[in-house]
Amino acid sequence: MTRLPRDLFWDRPEMAARMGDRPADGRMIALLQEHEDVRRVLDVGCAGGRNADWLAERGYDLWAFDAAATMVDATRERVAAHLGRSEAQRRVRQAEVEDDAAWAPDGRGDFDLILALGVLQDLPDGDTFRAALRHLAGAAAPGGRVLVANFGPDSRPE
Repeated sequence: MTRLPRDLFWDRPEMAARMGDRPADGRMIALLQEHEDVRRVLDVGCAGGRNADWLAERGYDLWAFDAAATMVDATRERVAAHLGRSEAQRRVRQAEVEDDAAWAPDGRGDFDLILALGVLQDLPDGDTFRAALRHLAGAAAPGGRVLVANFGPDSRPE
């Protein structure tokens, strides 16, 4: 069986629909129920928008990015129902994890919660991984939280 390169694998409408149509991540929901002070959230690798949509619908100060244009378009479409088209365009961006601006999209990076669910394992090398970790730590507000999950062969994303 021929496998698509990772960038082509993720940048397909059927993959955006598959990722976006799943329910919001249960670990994220539990964390938010436990920490009611969370308001400002960054969804790194927002995929098809399942978590971004849930957050936008509930009024969180949502920002998101993904490297795949198809994932960004799907996420914008989902959150536009809650934020409006122009605000969805402004808040959901196409960017790589190395892009400094992605971590401070409105000039600030003080996020109460940063989600990186199923993202870090797909980074191409150690330098990119270390850059992502620096950004995760630097973009969190004092006392902020970071929720990371990596997929493996036997993963069952929540």
